[in-house]
Amino acid sequence: MVYIREFDRQATAAVRLMPDSWRPLMQSLTFLGGPLVVIAAGIAGYLAAAWRGQAADQRAFIYALLAFGAGIALKRFIHRSRPGHLEIENFGLKSYSFPSGHAFGSVIFYGLFAIIDARHLLFPWDFLSSLVIWTVIILIGVSRVYLKSHYPSDVIGGWLFGAAALTIIVHITL
Repeated sequence: MVYIREFDRQATAAVRLMPDSWRPLMQSLTFLGGPLVVIAAGIAGYLAAAWRGQAADQRAFIYALLAFGAGIALKRFIHRSRPGHLEIENFGLKSYSFPSGHAFGSVIFYGLFAIIDARHLLFPWDFLSSLVIWTVIILIGVSRVYLKSHYPSDVIGGWLFGAAALTIIVHITL
């Protein structure tokens, strides 16, 4: 735990070197990673897949929603307090710090879009789409530390759990 606390301290200090003028950008990125936005994006992806008759993509979005629910349960089980004992509620429930739901959800849902785009788009659009999506996913995580809502280890944990869930979803559906 000492190593994690020291990592969090140093990484947070580095993120806080970012200028205050970036706050509106970071707030916008945090909004894009919020639970309602990523779930709405997932529903839109599901509906688009249904419209195109892409059953595997539809199943992937259903599993992504289930994985997101598992991420919420994991936060409640681990029960880590947020920086400065910040109190946040999502869907009427107290939201804890680890893993970052924004990082977790953005990897699952936006990552799924990147993978589906890579399967359906031609070069260079597949590459450019993936590059933009993964950049946004990374910046959503950085925004959570910048806005003092999470420790860096929460964000990394969210990315890792999200990547594991996404890997399983892709393996069993696509």
